[in-house]
Amino acid sequence: MVYLPKERVLCTGDLLVNQIANLIDGYVNEWPDALEKLKPIDFVDVIPGHGEPFKGKERIDWFQAYLRDLWKQSSALQRPEGSGGRCREARRHDGAQAHYQSISAPGINPAAMARTR
Repeated sequence: MVYLPKERVLCTGDLLVNQIANLIDGYVNEWPDALEKLKPIDFVDVIPGHGEPFKGKERIDWFQAYLRDLWKQSSALQRPEGSGGRCREARRHDGAQAHYQSISAPGINPAAMARTR
């Protein structure tokens, strides 16, 4: 992460991107706390690691809510080791579909599910 205080620009890398980040590298249960540390920073513009730059802090809340919902749902599913077979049983993420165009159907991406174990 790089912060340019004079310009009020935050470069977030993959911590906060324009859409849903690739969860294969992160820990879903710890990510919301890492995002929380961005909130006190005085920024307006965000240059993410992927996707178009954007303004404002609301994406922090959106992604935190998505991650917490993902963690809650996936933790509740009984899944055999090494299998994402029950990923389809998860419901659509409440509210997240309005913010993330990649959510088009119920279910959890198996790669994201693997990061919840």
